[in-house]
Amino acid sequence: MKNSGCRALIEALLHPLRRKLLKRAIERGEIAPAEAAREMDQHLSNVSYHVTQLAESGIVILKDTAQVRGAVVHFYTPDPMVMELPWVREIIGLGD
Repeated sequence: MKNSGCRALIEALLHPLRRKLLKRAIERGEIAPAEAAREMDQHLSNVSYHVTQLAESGIVILKDTAQVRGAVVHFYTPDPMVMELPWVREIIGLGD
């Protein structure tokens, strides 16, 4: 991973909600902002913003979309390279 990529990763993980979202995505294999917002008792707009920040940093990748009751639901999966970084796993509370 290049320096600029590491810097973006570190900056993205500075926010506690982003760390929680990434942990959830790793544990479950994917994350949908709408579902995460309900489960974490957060506003959808707030969760969507932070998932977008994770996606723009390359930490999560848009995996799929689906129509659910007239809305488009987005599903994100963690980038496999990010999941393998021991320091990332430790920061988000998945230290081995």
